[in-house]
Amino acid sequence: MIRQARHEEAATLAPLLYLAMGEIAHGLAGKTSYEETLVVLAHYMRTPACRLSAEHVWVHEVDGEIAGAMVLYAGARAKALDEPILRFLGRETPFEQECPPNGWYLDAIATAEAFRGRGIAKGLVEEGKVLGRARGHDKFWLVADAKQPALAAFYSALGFSAYEERSLLEHPYLLMGCDL
Repeated sequence: MIRQARHEEAATLAPLLYLAMGEIAHGLAGKTSYEETLVVLAHYMRTPACRLSAEHVWVHEVDGEIAGAMVLYAGARAKALDEPILRFLGRETPFEQECPPNGWYLDAIATAEAFRGRGIAKGLVEEGKVLGRARGHDKFWLVADAKQPALAAFYSALGFSAYEERSLLEHPYLLMGCDL
């Protein structure tokens, strides 16, 4: 079952968000340790109108356990959704924009290790498409780590095409998109 996350699940979901974002999570949290970064990610999940707030997180449950999670929002809202993070960090300079302003954006996605190989991520992406269409979007965007060709191949198999390479926090990513 895929459903929207709940604020009280923040501590449970923070490790999955970290898994999805990797080193970028440290930059968003302003912390270097894994444990401190998880605390901040959980804080963001409980913060309204934040890119990582529970209102933008969807989870895939299997037998009552969270098997995977994804973060989704409208690309046009990306800057506004970064404001709570920028305030928390005491930063005035906005983040590099990952996605185009048109369309629906898959910010992050991860499957818990115990559930890998069961189609959890595929199911989340397909549900992301449904949610985007339901909100009137005609394009679905994501960025994939350019150093992981298997990841780009996974998204290509789900109908995404590579548009361009981008650098985010000095790391190469592929901007990928598909029509909804």
